Amino acid sequence: MGPLTRGLLMAAVAAVAGDSAVRVSCIGNSITAGSYPTFLQWDLGGTCQVQNAGVGATTLLYSGDIPWIAAGMMATVDAFGPEFVYIALGTNDSKEINWGAHGGEFAGDYCRLIDTLRALCPGVRVRACLPTPAWANAAGIRGDVIAGEINPAIRQAAALRGIPVVDLHTPFADKSALFPDGVHPTDSGAWEISRLVAAALRSEYGVAPDLASSGTLSASGFVSGAFVPAHAVDNNPFTGWMADNAGDKWLTVAFAQEVTVDSWEVLHAWNQATARITRDFRLQASDNGTDWRDLDSVAGNTAPWTARAITPASARCYRLYVTYGSLFGPAWIDGFVLRDQAGTSSVAPPHAARSARLSPPARAVVSGVFDPCGRRLTGRPHARIEVTGDGSVVAVPDGATAPGKPPSLGR
Repeated sequence: MGPLTRGLLMAAVAAVAGDSAVRVSCIGNSITAGSYPTFLQWDLGGTCQVQNAGVGATTLLYSGDIPWIAAGMMATVDAFGPEFVYIALGTNDSKEINWGAHGGEFAGDYCRLIDTLRALCPGVRVRACLPTPAWANAAGIRGDVIAGEINPAIRQAAALRGIPVVDLHTPFADKSALFPDGVHPTDSGAWEISRLVAAALRSEYGVAPDLASSGTLSASGFVSGAFVPAHAVDNNPFTGWMADNAGDKWLTVAFAQEVTVDSWEVLHAWNQATARITRDFRLQASDNGTDWRDLDSVAGNTAPWTARAITPASARCYRLYVTYGSLFGPAWIDGFVLRDQAGTSSVAPPHAARSARLSPPARAVVSGVFDPCGRRLTGRPHARIEVTGDGSVVAVPDGATAPGKPPSLGR
């Protein structure tokens, strides 16, 4: 996926994922800065809003050659106010220039990053991701160090801070073909990464599953075996349905019994020319597959992804009805999703972090040489960062307290 296509899709995400969406930040290096958060957004749907906080070439190590903590991205994460944060750092730390000199600091720095995120975003759930494997490459990244030393250090830090670990390493151990340069995944590899992270999130939080994939598919027609209706609901953004008929076109999902739907999504021909994006379409429902009623409609669409909430409806059949496919004529749909978000129980209420951020408790975080926003604290090797009750950040030397604050801050 090229930068332009990725940017268009993420722009569409921002437009359709409203303030009610659960916010998920993806912290990482160039692997994160690539496609995986975009695919994660599609997998999770409009009930979540995914932030790409990846910065290329960065390390977890605060004393690494290019530390993520010093890249200025923490302030962006803070402003986003996530409920969940997934950290996928460690790949660049395996370079000799980093690991050889500072490997012993890795677990401690990992804990410091977790503490900083918790201080800035009270209530946030931080999750550690093991880096994907690395094979022969020209960047000096060492797969043996990642597997044998960095991954155990991540597990150690996660245990110390009591957070779960998402294993992005083992599932790819025999899939070097998905990493053609030995480090960075193809779009297919990034899609596999996103599915692992999405599964981890679903195991904790009630992200509504796709209902359309469990129904019986039919359509007005399709151009070839490569574009059959089932490809629109296979949860794979690289396959899709393309109609072959002129005039109105439709894709129908039928269920054995009534199914309640309160939101729907369409992934259009996102990796093709923008002129192939479906323009005019609607969601319809029927109790018998013959008599249809409109539930929602979209006209003049130019976004590669559509996610919309509707008044809850119950029916045995739903269909995507396209009245204007694209400038090229036929409708091309890479994904069609139906959800019942209200009927999905959540492990914890959304927005716990953002509610707490309105009046965050005072707490202290050991900062080392950087403050939470990545600013270097020169000449203050023992400084402490205090995030005060009004959300401001204060650097305080050891033995002192922030103005107006009691000396017992911290955890």
